[in-house]
Amino acid sequence: MKQLRSMLYVQRAARLAGVMFCVLMLCQAGSARAALNKIFWEESASPDGEWSEPGNWDPRNEPYPPIPTDMFQARISGGWTANLDSAGAIAASLLVGKNQGEWVDDSGTLNIYGGDLTVKANALYPYIWPSQFHVGHLAPGWVYQYGGDVYVDGDPVNHWGLVIGGTDSLLAGRGNGTYDLRGGSLVVAGRIMIGRDNSPGRLIVGGDATAITALSGEELNLYSASTLEFVIGPGGVKTLDVSGSAILDGALEVRLVDGFTPTVGQTFTLIDSANLSNIFVNVTGLEIATGLAFDLVYDLDMDDVRLEVIATALPALAGDFDGSGVVDTQDINPFVLALTDPSGYEAAYGVPASTYDLTHDGLVNTEDINPFVAVLTGGGAEAMGAIIPEPASAYLLALGLLALGRRR
Repeated sequence: MKQLRSMLYVQRAARLAGVMFCVLMLCQAGSARAALNKIFWEESASPDGEWSEPGNWDPRNEPYPPIPTDMFQARISGGWTANLDSAGAIAASLLVGKNQGEWVDDSGTLNIYGGDLTVKANALYPYIWPSQFHVGHLAPGWVYQYGGDVYVDGDPVNHWGLVIGGTDSLLAGRGNGTYDLRGGSLVVAGRIMIGRDNSPGRLIVGGDATAITALSGEELNLYSASTLEFVIGPGGVKTLDVSGSAILDGALEVRLVDGFTPTVGQTFTLIDSANLSNIFVNVTGLEIATGLAFDLVYDLDMDDVRLEVIATALPALAGDFDGSGVVDTQDINPFVLALTDPSGYEAAYGVPASTYDLTHDGLVNTEDINPFVAVLTGGGAEAMGAIIPEPASAYLLALGLLALGRRR
Protein backbone atom coordinates (compact mmCIF):
# COMPACT_ATOMS: atom_id res chain seq x y z
CA MET A 1 0.00 0.00 0.00
CA LYS A 2 2.82 2.34 0.92
CA GLN A 3 4.53 1.44 -2.34
CA LEU A 4 1.37 2.31 -4.30
CA ARG A 5 1.08 5.67 -2.53
CA SER A 6 4.71 6.44 -3.32
CA MET A 7 4.13 5.70 -6.98
CA LEU A 8 1.10 8.02 -7.01
CA TYR A 9 3.14 10.80 -5.37
CA VAL A 10 5.86 10.38 -7.98
CA GLN A 11 3.34 10.52 -10.84
CA ARG A 12 1.68 13.64 -9.42
CA ALA A 13 5.03 15.33 -8.95
CA ALA A 14 6.01 14.50 -12.49
CA ARG A 15 2.75 15.87 -13.83
CA LEU A 16 3.17 19.06 -11.77
CA ALA A 17 6.73 19.44 -12.97
CA GLY A 18 5.56 18.99 -16.54
CA VAL A 19 2.88 21.63 -16.13
CA MET A 20 5.34 24.04 -14.56
CA PHE A 21 7.80 23.41 -17.39
CA CYS A 22 5.11 24.12 -19.99
CA VAL A 23 4.09 27.30 -18.22
CA LEU A 24 7.69 28.41 -18.07
CA MET A 25 8.20 27.72 -21.79
CA LEU A 26 5.02 29.57 -22.71
CA CYS A 27 6.09 32.57 -20.67
CA GLN A 28 9.47 32.57 -22.32
CA ALA A 29 7.84 32.25 -25.73
CA GLY A 30 5.44 35.05 -24.92
CA SER A 31 8.30 37.24 -23.75
CA ALA A 32 10.24 36.47 -26.91
CA ARG A 33 7.24 37.33 -29.08
CA ALA A 34 6.71 40.55 -27.16
CA ALA A 35 10.40 41.38 -27.54
CA LEU A 36 10.14 40.94 -31.28
CA ASN A 37 7.25 43.33 -31.22
CA LYS A 38 9.25 46.42 -30.25
CA ILE A 39 12.54 47.59 -31.65
CA PHE A 40 14.66 50.11 -29.77
CA TRP A 41 17.54 50.78 -32.12
CA GLU A 42 19.50 52.76 -29.57
CA GLU A 43 19.91 49.51 -27.64
CA SER A 44 21.14 47.56 -30.64
CA ALA A 45 24.53 45.91 -30.60
CA SER A 46 25.02 46.77 -34.26
CA PRO A 47 27.37 49.77 -34.40
CA ASP A 48 26.82 50.64 -38.04
CA GLY A 49 23.11 51.41 -37.68
CA GLU A 50 22.24 49.50 -40.82
CA TRP A 51 18.61 48.43 -40.80
CA SER A 52 18.00 47.37 -44.36
CA GLU A 53 16.77 43.89 -43.45
CA PRO A 54 12.99 43.59 -43.00
CA GLY A 55 13.43 41.41 -39.92
CA ASN A 56 15.05 44.31 -38.12
CA TRP A 57 11.81 46.24 -38.33
CA ASP A 58 8.47 44.55 -37.61
CA PRO A 59 7.40 42.21 -40.40
CA ARG A 60 4.31 41.02 -38.50
CA ASN A 61 2.91 44.42 -37.54
CA GLU A 62 1.06 42.79 -34.64
CA PRO A 63 1.64 43.57 -30.97
CA TYR A 64 1.53 40.52 -28.72
CA PRO A 65 0.34 40.53 -25.11
CA PRO A 66 1.23 42.12 -22.83
CA ILE A 67 0.34 45.30 -24.70
CA PRO A 68 3.32 47.67 -24.38
CA THR A 69 2.84 50.97 -22.60
CA ASP A 70 5.01 52.88 -25.07
CA MET A 71 2.81 53.70 -28.06
CA PHE A 72 5.82 53.79 -30.38
CA GLN A 73 6.49 50.32 -31.64
CA ALA A 74 9.87 51.20 -33.11
CA ARG A 75 12.07 54.15 -32.31
CA ILE A 76 15.42 55.59 -33.29
CA SER A 77 17.04 57.65 -30.56
CA GLY A 78 20.11 57.70 -28.36
CA GLY A 79 22.05 59.36 -31.19
CA TRP A 80 21.54 56.38 -33.49
CA THR A 81 21.18 56.45 -37.27
CA ALA A 82 19.13 53.91 -39.20
CA ASN A 83 19.55 53.44 -42.94
CA LEU A 84 16.88 51.87 -45.12
CA ASP A 85 18.53 50.76 -48.33
CA SER A 86 16.44 48.52 -50.53
CA ALA A 87 14.35 46.04 -48.56
CA GLY A 88 10.80 46.70 -47.41
CA ALA A 89 9.98 47.53 -43.81
CA ILE A 90 6.79 47.93 -41.83
CA ALA A 91 5.91 49.24 -38.38
CA ALA A 92 2.68 50.07 -36.61
CA SER A 93 4.29 53.26 -35.29
CA LEU A 94 7.72 54.78 -35.75
CA LEU A 95 9.52 57.44 -33.75
CA VAL A 96 12.72 59.24 -34.73
CA GLY A 97 14.18 61.14 -31.76
CA LYS A 98 12.77 60.84 -28.24
CA ASN A 99 13.91 62.14 -24.87
CA GLN A 100 13.86 59.14 -22.54
CA GLY A 101 16.29 60.57 -20.00
CA GLU A 102 18.55 57.57 -20.60
CA TRP A 103 21.17 58.99 -22.97
CA VAL A 104 23.17 62.17 -23.32
CA ASP A 105 22.10 62.37 -26.95
CA ASP A 106 18.42 61.55 -27.47
CA SER A 107 18.35 62.45 -31.16
CA GLY A 108 17.67 60.06 -34.00
CA THR A 109 18.27 60.01 -37.76
CA LEU A 110 16.69 57.92 -40.49
CA ASN A 111 18.17 57.84 -44.00
CA ILE A 112 15.92 56.36 -46.68
CA TYR A 113 17.84 55.51 -49.83
CA GLY A 114 15.45 53.01 -51.42
CA GLY A 115 12.94 50.26 -50.81
CA ASP A 116 9.69 50.98 -49.07
CA LEU A 117 8.58 51.86 -45.56
CA THR A 118 5.00 51.39 -44.38
CA VAL A 119 3.72 52.80 -41.08
CA LYS A 120 0.26 51.34 -40.62
CA ALA A 121 -2.20 51.04 -37.72
CA ASN A 122 -2.44 47.64 -36.11
CA ALA A 123 -5.64 45.80 -36.92
CA LEU A 124 -5.86 44.11 -33.50
CA TYR A 125 -5.31 47.13 -31.24
CA PRO A 126 -5.86 50.27 -33.36
CA TYR A 127 -7.09 52.39 -30.44
CA ILE A 128 -4.33 51.40 -28.05
CA TRP A 129 -1.47 51.45 -30.49
CA PRO A 130 -2.29 54.06 -33.15
CA SER A 131 -0.39 54.54 -36.36
CA GLN A 132 1.99 57.47 -36.32
CA PHE A 133 5.29 58.43 -37.93
CA HIS A 134 6.72 61.04 -35.55
CA VAL A 135 9.95 62.87 -36.33
CA GLY A 136 11.34 64.79 -33.36
CA HIS A 137 9.36 63.93 -30.22
CA LEU A 138 10.88 65.61 -27.13
CA ALA A 139 14.27 65.47 -28.86
CA PRO A 140 15.72 66.33 -32.30
CA GLY A 141 14.85 63.97 -35.13
CA TRP A 142 15.85 64.00 -38.79
CA VAL A 143 14.61 62.04 -41.80
CA TYR A 144 16.43 62.33 -45.12
CA GLN A 145 14.60 60.62 -47.96
CA TYR A 146 16.64 60.25 -51.14
CA GLY A 147 14.47 57.58 -52.75
CA GLY A 148 12.11 54.73 -52.00
CA ASP A 149 8.43 54.85 -51.13
CA VAL A 150 7.05 55.89 -47.75
CA TYR A 151 3.40 55.24 -46.93
CA VAL A 152 1.78 56.32 -43.65
CA ASP A 153 -1.72 55.16 -42.76
CA GLY A 154 -3.22 57.57 -40.21
CA ASP A 155 -4.82 56.11 -37.10
CA PRO A 156 -8.63 55.98 -36.90
CA VAL A 157 -8.84 58.05 -33.70
CA ASN A 158 -6.84 61.24 -34.23
CA HIS A 159 -6.19 60.65 -37.91
CA TRP A 160 -2.57 61.52 -37.29
CA GLY A 161 -0.17 60.33 -39.92
CA LEU A 162 3.14 62.17 -40.25
CA VAL A 163 4.06 64.44 -37.33
CA ILE A 164 7.19 66.55 -37.78
CA GLY A 165 8.32 68.16 -34.53
CA GLY A 166 5.96 68.92 -31.70
CA THR A 167 4.81 66.98 -28.69
CA ASP A 168 1.98 67.07 -26.19
CA SER A 169 0.95 70.31 -24.49
CA LEU A 170 2.48 69.34 -21.13
CA LEU A 171 6.00 69.32 -22.59
CA ALA A 172 5.61 72.06 -25.17
CA GLY A 173 8.66 73.32 -27.00
CA ARG A 174 10.90 70.28 -26.52
CA GLY A 175 10.41 68.53 -29.85
CA ASN A 176 12.28 69.49 -32.99
CA GLY A 177 11.88 67.56 -36.25
CA THR A 178 12.99 67.88 -39.87
CA TYR A 179 11.83 65.81 -42.85
CA ASP A 180 13.97 66.49 -45.91
CA LEU A 181 12.35 64.98 -49.02
CA ARG A 182 14.79 64.83 -51.92
CA GLY A 183 13.51 61.86 -53.88
CA GLY A 184 11.02 58.98 -53.94
CA SER A 185 7.43 59.23 -52.77
CA LEU A 186 5.78 60.31 -49.52
CA VAL A 187 2.08 59.45 -49.25
CA VAL A 188 0.21 60.08 -45.99
CA ALA A 189 -3.30 58.68 -45.61
CA GLY A 190 -3.96 61.04 -42.72
CA ARG A 191 -2.78 64.39 -41.42
CA ILE A 192 0.60 65.93 -42.07
CA MET A 193 1.29 67.92 -38.92
CA ILE A 194 4.31 70.21 -38.97
CA GLY A 195 5.05 71.34 -35.42
CA ARG A 196 2.75 71.42 -32.40
CA ASP A 197 2.63 73.32 -29.11
CA ASN A 198 5.47 75.72 -29.96
CA SER A 199 7.75 72.84 -30.92
CA PRO A 200 9.31 73.56 -34.33
CA GLY A 201 9.08 71.28 -37.31
CA ARG A 202 10.27 71.65 -40.89
CA LEU A 203 9.24 69.90 -44.09
CA ILE A 204 11.68 70.48 -46.95
CA VAL A 205 10.56 69.67 -50.48
CA GLY A 206 13.76 69.20 -52.46
CA GLY A 207 14.94 70.97 -55.57
CA ASP A 208 14.67 68.17 -58.13
CA ALA A 209 10.96 67.81 -58.77
CA THR A 210 11.52 64.97 -61.22
CA ALA A 211 13.08 62.85 -58.47
CA ILE A 212 10.02 63.17 -56.19
CA THR A 213 7.36 60.90 -57.62
CA ALA A 214 4.54 61.70 -55.16
CA LEU A 215 3.87 64.02 -52.22
CA SER A 216 0.41 63.99 -50.70
CA GLY A 217 -1.65 63.98 -47.52
CA GLU A 218 -5.30 64.07 -46.54
CA GLU A 219 -4.85 67.17 -44.36
CA LEU A 220 -2.10 69.69 -43.70
CA ASN A 221 -1.54 71.56 -40.45
CA LEU A 222 1.39 74.00 -40.43
CA TYR A 223 1.71 75.34 -36.90
CA SER A 224 3.04 78.77 -35.92
CA ALA A 225 6.54 77.69 -34.86
CA SER A 226 7.17 75.64 -37.98
CA THR A 227 8.29 76.01 -41.57
CA LEU A 228 7.37 74.66 -44.97
CA GLU A 229 10.35 74.99 -47.31
CA PHE A 230 10.34 74.55 -51.09
CA VAL A 231 13.51 74.34 -53.17
CA ILE A 232 12.98 75.24 -56.83
CA GLY A 233 15.25 74.05 -59.61
CA PRO A 234 15.32 73.62 -63.39
CA GLY A 235 12.79 70.78 -63.08
CA GLY A 236 10.38 73.00 -61.17
CA VAL A 237 9.04 72.08 -57.73
CA LYS A 238 6.94 69.18 -56.46
CA THR A 239 3.44 70.22 -55.46
CA LEU A 240 2.13 69.13 -52.06
CA ASP A 241 -1.28 67.66 -52.86
CA VAL A 242 -3.78 67.84 -49.99
CA SER A 243 -7.13 66.14 -50.56
CA GLY A 244 -8.70 67.95 -47.58
CA SER A 245 -7.98 71.12 -45.63
CA ALA A 246 -4.66 72.96 -45.63
CA ILE A 247 -4.28 75.24 -42.60
CA LEU A 248 -1.32 77.61 -42.84
CA ASP A 249 -0.17 79.24 -39.60
CA GLY A 250 3.60 78.91 -39.96
CA ALA A 251 6.35 80.21 -42.22
CA LEU A 252 7.22 79.67 -45.87
CA GLU A 253 10.80 79.61 -47.13
CA VAL A 254 11.66 79.58 -50.82
CA ARG A 255 15.11 78.67 -52.11
CA LEU A 256 16.56 78.30 -55.58
CA VAL A 257 18.97 75.58 -56.63
CA ASP A 258 22.42 77.14 -57.04
CA GLY A 259 22.83 78.56 -60.52
CA PHE A 260 19.14 78.44 -61.43
CA THR A 261 17.24 81.62 -62.28
CA PRO A 262 13.59 81.35 -63.38
CA THR A 263 12.16 83.61 -66.07
CA VAL A 264 9.26 86.03 -66.08
CA GLY A 265 5.93 84.24 -66.45
CA GLN A 266 6.96 80.93 -64.93
CA THR A 267 4.55 79.56 -62.32
CA PHE A 268 5.29 77.09 -59.52
CA THR A 269 2.38 75.56 -57.57
CA LEU A 270 3.42 74.79 -53.99
CA ILE A 271 0.17 73.52 -52.43
CA ASP A 272 -2.96 72.20 -54.10
CA SER A 273 -5.75 71.56 -51.57
CA ALA A 274 -9.50 71.17 -51.33
CA ASN A 275 -9.88 73.90 -48.70
CA LEU A 276 -7.22 76.54 -48.09
CA SER A 277 -7.22 78.36 -44.74
CA ASN A 278 -5.11 81.26 -43.46
CA ILE A 279 -1.88 82.58 -44.91
CA PHE A 280 1.77 82.14 -43.99
CA VAL A 281 2.78 84.27 -41.03
CA ASN A 282 6.23 84.87 -42.48
CA VAL A 283 7.63 84.49 -45.99
CA THR A 284 11.27 84.61 -47.07
CA GLY A 285 13.07 84.05 -50.37
CA LEU A 286 10.74 85.90 -52.76
CA GLU A 287 13.54 88.05 -54.20
CA ILE A 288 15.20 86.26 -57.11
CA ALA A 289 17.68 88.59 -58.78
CA THR A 290 17.92 92.17 -59.98
CA GLY A 291 14.65 92.94 -61.68
CA LEU A 292 12.99 89.58 -60.80
CA ALA A 293 10.89 88.40 -57.87
CA PHE A 294 8.31 85.80 -56.89
CA ASP A 295 4.74 86.95 -56.42
CA LEU A 296 3.06 84.73 -53.78
CA VAL A 297 -0.53 84.01 -54.81
CA TYR A 298 -3.23 82.52 -52.57
CA ASP A 299 -5.92 81.38 -54.98
CA LEU A 300 -9.04 80.86 -52.88
CA ASP A 301 -11.04 79.80 -55.93
CA MET A 302 -8.61 77.01 -56.76
CA ASP A 303 -7.54 76.51 -53.10
CA ASP A 304 -3.89 76.49 -54.06
CA VAL A 305 -0.74 78.44 -53.27
CA ARG A 306 1.65 79.28 -56.08
CA LEU A 307 4.59 81.45 -57.01
CA GLU A 308 4.59 83.55 -60.16
CA VAL A 309 7.80 85.10 -61.50
CA ILE A 310 7.34 88.81 -62.17
CA ALA A 311 9.56 91.65 -63.30
CA THR A 312 10.25 94.32 -60.71
CA ALA A 313 10.73 97.95 -61.69
CA LEU A 314 14.30 99.15 -61.52
CA PRO A 315 14.92 102.50 -59.81
CA ALA A 316 14.88 105.22 -62.44
CA LEU A 317 18.28 106.80 -63.15
CA ALA A 318 17.99 110.53 -62.61
CA GLY A 319 18.68 112.39 -65.87
CA ASP A 320 18.21 109.31 -68.09
CA PHE A 321 15.40 110.93 -70.07
CA ASP A 322 15.61 108.50 -72.98
CA GLY A 323 15.39 105.49 -70.61
CA SER A 324 18.53 103.83 -71.96
CA GLY A 325 20.07 103.11 -68.56
CA VAL A 326 22.87 105.68 -68.96
CA VAL A 327 23.03 109.48 -68.97
CA ASP A 328 24.72 110.74 -72.14
CA THR A 329 24.23 113.26 -74.95
CA GLN A 330 21.31 111.17 -76.25
CA ASP A 331 19.35 112.43 -73.24
CA ILE A 332 19.64 116.12 -74.22
CA ASN A 333 16.74 116.24 -76.68
CA PRO A 334 14.38 114.26 -74.39
CA PHE A 335 15.38 116.54 -71.51
CA VAL A 336 14.58 119.69 -73.49
CA LEU A 337 11.23 118.16 -74.46
CA ALA A 338 10.47 117.27 -70.83
CA LEU A 339 11.46 120.78 -69.80
CA THR A 340 9.40 122.62 -72.44
CA ASP A 341 6.52 120.22 -73.10
CA PRO A 342 5.90 117.65 -70.31
CA SER A 343 2.74 116.31 -71.99
CA GLY A 344 4.57 115.85 -75.26
CA TYR A 345 7.38 114.05 -73.45
CA GLU A 346 4.95 111.62 -71.79
CA ALA A 347 3.25 110.95 -75.12
CA ALA A 348 6.61 110.23 -76.75
CA TYR A 349 8.24 108.13 -74.03
CA GLY A 350 5.29 106.60 -72.17
CA VAL A 351 6.28 107.83 -68.69
CA PRO A 352 5.87 111.16 -66.91
CA ALA A 353 8.77 113.57 -67.23
CA SER A 354 9.09 113.52 -63.43
CA THR A 355 10.29 109.89 -63.65
CA TYR A 356 13.86 111.14 -64.26
CA ASP A 357 13.61 114.27 -62.11
CA LEU A 358 17.06 115.29 -60.85
CA THR A 359 16.03 117.40 -57.86
CA HIS A 360 13.55 114.83 -56.49
CA ASP A 361 10.78 117.38 -56.15
CA GLY A 362 8.46 115.56 -58.54
CA LEU A 363 8.87 118.20 -61.27
CA VAL A 364 11.08 118.85 -64.27
CA ASN A 365 11.74 122.59 -64.40
CA THR A 366 14.57 125.09 -64.55
CA GLU A 367 15.97 123.82 -61.28
CA ASP A 368 16.86 120.53 -63.00
CA ILE A 369 19.11 122.19 -65.63
CA ASN A 370 22.27 122.61 -63.60
CA PRO A 371 22.10 119.11 -62.05
CA PHE A 372 21.47 117.68 -65.54
CA VAL A 373 24.54 119.44 -66.95
CA ALA A 374 26.60 118.27 -63.99
CA VAL A 375 25.55 114.62 -64.41
CA LEU A 376 26.01 114.83 -68.17
CA THR A 377 29.54 116.20 -67.86
CA GLY A 378 30.47 113.89 -65.02
CA GLY A 379 30.73 116.61 -62.38
CA GLY A 380 27.99 115.22 -60.13
CA ALA A 381 24.65 116.71 -59.37
CA GLU A 382 25.96 118.57 -56.33
CA ALA A 383 28.74 120.36 -58.20
CA MET A 384 26.47 122.96 -59.78
CA GLY A 385 23.42 122.56 -57.58
CA ALA A 386 23.86 126.03 -56.05
CA ILE A 387 23.92 127.87 -59.39
CA ILE A 388 20.33 128.45 -60.48
CA PRO A 389 19.96 130.62 -63.59
CA GLU A 390 17.12 133.03 -64.27
CA PRO A 391 14.25 131.60 -66.40
CA ALA A 392 15.35 133.47 -69.53
CA SER A 393 18.94 132.27 -69.30
CA ALA A 394 17.65 128.76 -68.48
CA TYR A 395 15.90 128.56 -71.82
CA LEU A 396 19.03 129.84 -73.53
CA LEU A 397 20.98 127.09 -71.78
CA ALA A 398 18.40 124.53 -72.88
CA LEU A 399 18.73 125.75 -76.46
CA GLY A 400 22.49 125.47 -76.13
CA LEU A 401 22.13 121.92 -74.93
CA LEU A 402 19.87 121.18 -77.87
CA ALA A 403 22.43 122.61 -80.28
CA LEU A 404 25.17 120.63 -78.56
CA GLY A 405 23.15 117.47 -78.98
CA ARG A 406 22.67 118.12 -82.70
CA ARG A 407 26.39 118.77 -83.32
CA ARG A 408 27.30 115.46 -81.64
